Amino acid sequence: MHFQYDNPFRIMNPHKNRVKASFDHNIIPQTFTEGELVLQNDVDQEVVGPRKFETLWKGSYIIKHFILKGEYILTEPDETCLKYPINGLYLKENSSIK
Repeated sequence: MHFQYDNPFRIMNPHKNRVKASFDHNIIPQTFTEGELVLQNDVDQEVVGPRKFETLWKGSYIIKHFILKGEYILTEPDETCLKYPINGLYLKENSSIK
């Protein structure tokens, strides 16, 4: 009877793996290449109030370099670099300019 209580998480692993697989099935990895035009999410903008209908994306930036763990160095169209690298979670492809 002792063997049943040695590792309770052993029983949960198959369920966790099924849930993770079903979630990961719907995820589309987003990768950007150097020279691609992207928009940056404006995380400082308020969502509530009179500005709630303004766009949450700012700029049209060019990806200059990829850093580890999904961070990118961005430049503005006039070739000035941004001060800090931006995580890829806060970027999206600029589909308005092709």
